[in-house]
Amino acid sequence: EFRKIEFKKNPKTPGVRSNEGSYWKKLKSPQLHKEFAAVSHIHFSEAAPHDYAVTAAARVHVYPGAAGASALSLQTKRAFNRFKDTAYSGVIRHDGRLLAAGDATSLVTVYDAASKSVLRKLQGHTAPVRVVRWSPVTRPQLLTGGDDGRVCVWDITRPDTPLVAWDAVHTDHVRSAQMASLNGSLFVTGSFDRTVRLWDVRAPDTGRAAQVLACPGPVDALCYLPGEMTLAVACDTEIRLLDLVAGGRCTQKLQPHTKTVTQLLVDREGTRLLSGSLDHQLKITTLQDFRPHHTIRYPAAILAVALAPDNAALAVGMTSGVVSIRRRQEATQDRVAREAAASLAPPGSLLALTEHKRERYLWGNTRAYFDRDGRAGTRATASTAGGAGVPGDRDTDVLVDTQHARRLKTYERHLKKFEYRAALDSVLGTGQRSAVVLALLEELARRGDALQVALSGRDDVALEPIVRFIGRWLADPRFTAIATQTAQLVVSMYDSVLARSPLLRALAVKLHTRVQAELLLSSQALELAGLVAMLQSGALL
Repeated sequence: EFRKIEFKKNPKTPGVRSNEGSYWKKLKSPQLHKEFAAVSHIHFSEAAPHDYAVTAAARVHVYPGAAGASALSLQTKRAFNRFKDTAYSGVIRHDGRLLAAGDATSLVTVYDAASKSVLRKLQGHTAPVRVVRWSPVTRPQLLTGGDDGRVCVWDITRPDTPLVAWDAVHTDHVRSAQMASLNGSLFVTGSFDRTVRLWDVRAPDTGRAAQVLACPGPVDALCYLPGEMTLAVACDTEIRLLDLVAGGRCTQKLQPHTKTVTQLLVDREGTRLLSGSLDHQLKITTLQDFRPHHTIRYPAAILAVALAPDNAALAVGMTSGVVSIRRRQEATQDRVAREAAASLAPPGSLLALTEHKRERYLWGNTRAYFDRDGRAGTRATASTAGGAGVPGDRDTDVLVDTQHARRLKTYERHLKKFEYRAALDSVLGTGQRSAVVLALLEELARRGDALQVALSGRDDVALEPIVRFIGRWLADPRFTAIATQTAQLVVSMYDSVLARSPLLRALAVKLHTRVQAELLLSSQALELAGLVAMLQSGALL
């Protein structure tokens, strides 16, 4: 009986994995859903179940958050589409009860998050309102900024006029803002006029900002760092850290991206800075050493980034209209606690029904499937049939192993017929993996003179892929032994052919250069080994 070629399993080199890489790789494969246009903003609710609002075109869609079932996360929970033009910055208040968004008609609309009814329409701008932020401290306060350069703070209980308004304080579009969580009276705004301005609601009569910080480029995004004494500002491709206590002095300059940075935010642990850019990359920078430790690549330019509470989910919006949502894998203890809570929940409750959807269905080739309750052919879970839903869990299950005819590959069929040259030609220059060529050469070397037979009777065209393969993989430790043996045979059999063919001569010169470089490295390694041995012997004395 013909034995198939066995591939040598080489030990894998241990990759360098950082703690940050391991942390962010626990996020599951992304779930994607398509919006009608480019996604301009994403915002997670602070209140459980942490729904997230996606703003695109003239709509704001709310999707189930990190605490919801992942199978339902791509279905729209609520849709807010009462906008006459493009909507911007759909944000959910921290208690999850209200949603506010601006639009291109200069209106700011406040909705009831549950019923979708319009509660307030705020008219205080003369141009599109691209920035809307709820106050994290004072519940009814709302911050807005527009393309007219105006900045307003609203009390939605008195919607007729803004609580505080600064007219044309920016000379260009206002594109970013954030309210301080430690002091609800302070907030910052960033604009395309290359300035960042710090405002104090308690001093509205001055008509000017409490502090003005100049930037080298248009400000697309900004965010407070933990402690709110330092501000991270995105200016074109650069991220600057400004010390607000020291008058806005730049303490650090970061440039992790090659295109414009469109989004900045700090994770909920306060140890990482996330930045999204038009270069299709999301960079995670640690705030200890201010170096990017992990990168997530996306298929299109990034416009919006949002992170759920406890870093449980990461949502990214792109110019293609695609929203990517990655969820952190559920820990074992959390899953056990959830199942225990579902078992104590009353039948028919939402928690019990959600847990019921997670149950596994019986496998169709098990005895438990045919012994289940009800009529044959109906679906049943493992709990209703009284057995596990995995084959082999019950002693009565008998699984028959079907014998399938083994299909040989082309080179294996040639080997079976002792057609060594045809077998070698079928793997060289046909896109086969290098491991396949290596295994075939080693099999031919084990069969006595089979390797010499496979290499004989060739012209310069037939020799070219063999010499090229040897030159490419000679320095690799996995291929050195068989590549050296094959090279010696080729040189001894085709010395004259190598000298006459210009192509083979060039490949032979390259091979010679590679061998000389390997010999030099080997000599240096031996010298280093002797030096280490001498140091070790001296240490023992």
